[in-house]
Amino acid sequence: MSTDNALVYIIEYDGIGEQRRGPFYKNGTLMLPSVLVATGNNCFDSYMAKLEFIALSNPIAFSLIDAQLLSAVPNCNANISNKSVYQNNTLSLPNVGVFDDFNNYVVYGAELPLVPSVNPIKFELSDIRGPLE
Repeated sequence: MSTDNALVYIIEYDGIGEQRRGPFYKNGTLMLPSVLVATGNNCFDSYMAKLEFIALSNPIAFSLIDAQLLSAVPNCNANISNKSVYQNNTLSLPNVGVFDDFNNYVVYGAELPLVPSVNPIKFELSDIRGPLE
């Protein structure tokens, strides 16, 4: 799988069956329902992605474990503000839902640059914002 074809859409259900459609982290897995992947000329392909937390990594890192193209038609001139985007070798996640130690749903923003020349594809956490409201 090429680096530009790196991300996937997963719909996660929590313990009471409530559907979560945004980026979501649970039990060591980061699920990305829709990630816009830059293809050039201000166009993006839309993917679903699933990344797995790499235990004992420093800095915090995730490996890509699944990816699927959502649409064969590129989205050009897209408004990418507040969307999950992979461009310039960085995965930008403006809103990632996480359950804290008290089972409260908390939202963070994150930047994860691609680690070059690693197989499987790996991203490291370089910046985190939040909790966001």
